Amino acid sequence: MQHAKSVQINPSGVEELAHKIYESLKDKNCNYFNWKSSTLNPKKMNEFSINWIFLIDTLNFSFWSDHELIQLSEPLPEKFKKPNIEKYTVTYNHIPYSGYWALCAAVNRALDEGFPIAEPYFFAHVTEQELAYIFRSDTSVQIPLFDQRLRILHETGKILIEEFQGSFLNLIKLANGSAKNLLRLIVDYFPSYRDEAIFLDRKITFYKRAQILIADIWGCFEGQGFGYFNDIDSITMFADYRVPQVLKYYKAIEYSDDLKSFLKRNALLTSGARFEVEIRAASILSCRMIAQKVKKMIDSEKPIIINGVQIQKPIINDILVDFYLWNYRIDNATEIDSNSLPFHKIRCIFY
Repeated sequence: MQHAKSVQINPSGVEELAHKIYESLKDKNCNYFNWKSSTLNPKKMNEFSINWIFLIDTLNFSFWSDHELIQLSEPLPEKFKKPNIEKYTVTYNHIPYSGYWALCAAVNRALDEGFPIAEPYFFAHVTEQELAYIFRSDTSVQIPLFDQRLRILHETGKILIEEFQGSFLNLIKLANGSAKNLLRLIVDYFPSYRDEAIFLDRKITFYKRAQILIADIWGCFEGQGFGYFNDIDSITMFADYRVPQVLKYYKAIEYSDDLKSFLKRNALLTSGARFEVEIRAASILSCRMIAQKVKKMIDSEKPIIINGVQIQKPIINDILVDFYLWNYRIDNATEIDSNSLPFHKIRCIFY
């Protein structure tokens, strides 16, 4: 960020979001226990949940529709308002889901239909026809990057079987309770998780999916058992295309005129482009700053003692800041999409 030209961090916006998240801690809207409150997420702390999470995060990328791209010659409507856009949609238990949740719905639907989709021995050899049926959409828009998803499932399943006896749980055991160790194992063994770029001739690592994989296990297991990591606070936020929208909406990050102009045209960026790297870097650093500010607020609170027992203060880290902002965008999508810039668009496997 010291060398960024098109994205800057705005301390006043960071401060505003920090206060907003601090207030949300009081009504428990920013808490890892909320991970299980999502209808589609598994609820049990067992190996099946680990397999489910690993499958989901292996495929957790690029859900926006091609219909959201507008040719450079066509300006966006006033205030960036967009017409209703058909999206990849999966209905599960009578509820339609789009985006990331459509992937979760498709996996749960497949499990109900008898496909052992979460088992590496299945998805390492799943056929194109089987996967197309599993990911079938309720609309004419199919899941993006289907061929890449099929290839990654085959590659990832094969590695799990050959190196880890077909279980991601064995990687977790090798990590010995360290999120950093597990992150290193994931990116060392699984090529599709190597989310890296070159910026000013230096390698920059984001590792969005690898880190959210660790965070999801932490959330599912509530920081206990296989979800216990003694260095969980080393994990950053998950640099994607949705959280920066909220950061920009609250002016925690600011864009230069050339970047604003580019985003207004809704053009497609190439992976590793300067605009993309700066947006993602600013997202990571601003969320770290937000988490640090919230922690100071928590630490300044006077202890609360009830019946002689001191009540534990809430925890905060970059993961919980990300969870809060991502959910905030989902809950306020219309407001944010109508009054903010379009999100930056990259068609890639990393986010």
